[in-house]
Amino acid sequence: MSACASETELLDFVAGSLGCAESDALHAHLACCPACERMVAELARETPADTASAAPGAEARPLRRGDQLGRYLVLDELGAGGMGVVYAAFDPQLDRKVALKLLKPDASGHAQEGQRERLLGEAQALARLSHANVVTVYEAQALGERVWLAMELVEGTTLARWLAEKRPRAQVLDIFVKAGEGLFAAHEAGLVHRDFKPENVLIGDDGRVRVTDFGLARKEQGPAQAGEARLLGTPAYMAPEQWAGLPADARSDQFSFCVSLWEALSGARPFHADKLELLAGEIEREHISAKGHAELIPSRLRRVLLRGLHKDGAARYPSMRELLAELQRDPLAPFRKPLAAAAALVLVALGIVLGAKHRDPLICSGAEQKLAGIWDAQRKEVVRASLKLPVAGEAWRGLERALDGYAQSWARMHLEACLATRVRKEQSEQLLDLRVACLERRARDLGSLTALFVRRGQEVAPEAAKAAYALPPLRECAETDALAAQVKQPSDPAERRRIAAVEAELSEVRALVSAGNDAAAAPRAEATVALAREVPYAPIRAEALYQLGLLAMRNGDAQKAEHALLEAAWEAEAGRHDRLAAHARIDLVYVVGELEGRAADAAGNWLREAGAALQRFGADADLESSLETVHAGVLTAQDKCEQALPHLRLALALADRAYEADDPRRGMLLNNIGNTLRCVGDLDGALDRHRAALALRERVFGPDHPEVASSLNAIGNMYFFKSDFAAALDYHQRALRARERSLGEGAMMVATAVLNVGVDLISLGRNAEGRAHARRALDIYESALGKNSPRLVSPLSILGHVEVDLGAPQEARRYLERALQLLGDRDDDKAAMARFNLARALRGEHGDEQRARDLAISAREYYTRRPQARKTELETIDEWLKGPRAM
Repeated sequence: MSACASETELLDFVAGSLGCAESDALHAHLACCPACERMVAELARETPADTASAAPGAEARPLRRGDQLGRYLVLDELGAGGMGVVYAAFDPQLDRKVALKLLKPDASGHAQEGQRERLLGEAQALARLSHANVVTVYEAQALGERVWLAMELVEGTTLARWLAEKRPRAQVLDIFVKAGEGLFAAHEAGLVHRDFKPENVLIGDDGRVRVTDFGLARKEQGPAQAGEARLLGTPAYMAPEQWAGLPADARSDQFSFCVSLWEALSGARPFHADKLELLAGEIEREHISAKGHAELIPSRLRRVLLRGLHKDGAARYPSMRELLAELQRDPLAPFRKPLAAAAALVLVALGIVLGAKHRDPLICSGAEQKLAGIWDAQRKEVVRASLKLPVAGEAWRGLERALDGYAQSWARMHLEACLATRVRKEQSEQLLDLRVACLERRARDLGSLTALFVRRGQEVAPEAAKAAYALPPLRECAETDALAAQVKQPSDPAERRRIAAVEAELSEVRALVSAGNDAAAAPRAEATVALAREVPYAPIRAEALYQLGLLAMRNGDAQKAEHALLEAAWEAEAGRHDRLAAHARIDLVYVVGELEGRAADAAGNWLREAGAALQRFGADADLESSLETVHAGVLTAQDKCEQALPHLRLALALADRAYEADDPRRGMLLNNIGNTLRCVGDLDGALDRHRAALALRERVFGPDHPEVASSLNAIGNMYFFKSDFAAALDYHQRALRARERSLGEGAMMVATAVLNVGVDLISLGRNAEGRAHARRALDIYESALGKNSPRLVSPLSILGHVEVDLGAPQEARRYLERALQLLGDRDDDKAAMARFNLARALRGEHGDEQRARDLAISAREYYTRRPQARKTELETIDEWLKGPRAM
């Protein structure tokens, strides 16, 4: 099928009513047609979720692309095993990809009495478990005799595949300890895995270790139930009690864990018989095979593992906690400092220097120490005291979580860069230098930000967490192809020092910009650009211009932003700084399409140039999410909300891959989706998104942050559009209080919140209170902007409306004539509302009836052209036009 499928075909497909041939043809089409795939996802959103599957026979056959389980839309099969099949799927309700696992009723695959209920109960218990080192299960349901789970979709690899390459012992232990923490968390929740092995541990692209495939997990219980399968698990990793058909418990998982770690450290499992019956005998006799290469495991670790491999479960460690503590124990800790001092004296005396070819992983240790004074325990306390944030408050926890994560990722990346060159010999010394130089720049950015927190204290506290999440991404320091492609710095040491000086200034500018300190950032950014122009190195000129463009963009200076970002893109392209070139091109789409109001232009060449820049750089979830977001923005600016929505949903799905769960950029996307859903008339869906954004922002920023107030305000708006004015008033008042506490009573955003509260009061018939709020908003706007700003139109129009209702049409006309004068030739919602209210005022004071009717008809024509106009607006004007009387 070359053209897009019809909506009828897609509806039949989602409903499962197509014939086999037609369904297969549409499956093939969806694989190569993103537009239809998005449409199927949209239609799936509208399909009732109370049926397990919309596809006939889904219980009996493998699921196919387009089938549904609950609300989830199946995309592709990811893999199959003895316990079931895993599929990639799309959750249209939360706009994210998930993994669906369809379990078999038992290890043999045959349904037995009680198996369905047992599996479902265990799956639901697992869904209640939340731990960083356990794959998150979102939902568990039944499909006939089978049970399925919706889980987080982890981008990464299995521990088994990770171990296929030779790894340093310390790195292997670190990964296993994290997996062990996940097992311990499951045990604490009363769950047993019963099939722990390297294939059932995932290492995400984010570096996080997660234990998965709890398909065999079950609540700890007594003797095996009647009809239960005798052999549950993977034989090579099973504990003796599992071989005997006895109930598995947490210590059975401990045995499997030790088999796996023994194999990872030595290259072979401790028991190595060729036949199952012989393997069972070896395990029972604790016959550690010579092929287990025990000599490759240090004696201390070997003793720990042998206890975990004891045939008697009672003789093993009491729990995984004690086992993990022993694995991490450093027996030389009490002597390490004296030994280090003695070793240093010996090395100095002998003049021994370790060369670059030394293969000991310890040569790469100590990355954390490089962040001393930048973000360590002492610096953390100084920052907290300077910001005056309470230790238990959300604002401090959000900031601490962001900076701790950044510092830990930095240290891991520094270690990995060193190991790749010095130990594994996978990359050149030149590439190591590039990666380390990149990491040093990121460390300088982190240091500049924490120094700003200390210097400015409470002044920057409200934006501290947001600034932490806005630190430049560390992943670019692992993008070896991009780093190697960039134009090299000049060899002249003097020129390199000048470049380093610009880089230092740039770190300061980034900190000021991300912390929202625009007054200090603006002159600093201008000076940095001037300094960068004197340096013969295009990438650094691009970086400086980009920061200047970001600042202008945020302050609404569209012309300056366009000029700076365009020049930044040119310099980045000249310096082969492809990531920055893509960033600049993407931001230009926003500047041209939304700030400059040239949406049609932005949707043409500007968007194509941004797409080309991204394609040149390569796949990157962060950049792709940004591109989808600005694409949606220019569509929305053209009143194409229906077309914009799939782009925003894709942007959020990409953001889920690129950012931490509490990254404020996810909150912005949720907010955008909410606004766009309102635009298409889905007020309930909009409310869901705004509530999700509110929850995220409260976790990260605390209750009084301006972004929290924005979410409260958005929720209030949704209730207002639903005509639930009491609920709208509650949320708008909460937003007002938050803004007053965080911004002060005279701030512009406070005026907006005051005006919203006034409109709610007027809608509830409390006109005098509403008028007082509108007057307060007008006073704030006039004080901040003067008497001729277009921003005054809203309070003037509201005051005109309420004065008519209060029987003061002359006072109303004075406000409304002023509003229309400020609007000039504009033809939008504000102008239409002002025209109709002026018509009401004129009739109320028995003025020019013909002008009044002309104004009302003009307003009606505007609302007729607007597909998003509320029906009540047209009905109100029509009713008014029926007679020459005040309403």
